[in-house]
Amino acid sequence: MESMRDIDRAMEREIAKGSCPLRFVKIEFGDSPYQEIASREKLLEVLSYLLRTGDFSAYPFFS
Repeated sequence: MESMRDIDRAMEREIAKGSCPLRFVKIEFGDSPYQEIASREKLLEVLSYLLRTGDFSAYPFFS
């Protein structure tokens, strides 16, 4: 496993290249953090949201 210093250095290199890395300080999940995508329609909705297409095109990528 990488040390935090290694991760920080990698992030600094990415920032210098113009990338926008994210770092989460603390993330907690509930008892059931996952939801099954049980239909093709739900899958298309999730992909549209993630790719910001269709009904979700007005949503910003970053808030």
